[in-house]
Amino acid sequence: MPRVAVRLATPDDRPALVGLFVEMERHYGADTAIDPGTAADRLERGAFAPGAPAEILLAERDGAALGVACFSTLFPAEDLVPLLFLKDLFVTETARGRGVARALLAGLARLAAERGIDRVDWTTGQDNLRARKLYDGIGAHRRSDTVYYQLNGDALRKLAGTEQ
Repeated sequence: MPRVAVRLATPDDRPALVGLFVEMERHYGADTAIDPGTAADRLERGAFAPGAPAEILLAERDGAALGVACFSTLFPAEDLVPLLFLKDLFVTETARGRGVARALLAGLARLAAERGIDRVDWTTGQDNLRARKLYDGIGAHRRSDTVYYQLNGDALRKLAGTEQ
């Protein structure tokens, strides 16, 4: 079986990435599939526009897109150094269990090392046992001292003073 290739996505990868993101939205239970045009626009602003906040690693085998790792560089971490924050790791349903997620994580680790970054952080759901087994298996450690928060929707608008 050919090896999984992992590389930074470029604007030329838009069609494959849109397909992956539409599948990812469905996988995570979106009530309706995101329109591909909307996905392309958000992808452009989120990853390819000047100053975009995120980067994307793309996993491929024989030219077929199999998965993505979406991440950002954050500052500061401990000792006032940057870290990579992995926001989403997604592998197509047909490619799961075939080493794609591990290849993406290894690619992210290589990229961090190339950039002189010594830390990658991410979260996963308590019930995502398959992912947790992978993460434990690569030597990642769980932080039991961290509580994950999210501020969105009405609460965000209220705090911002922009509620309608």
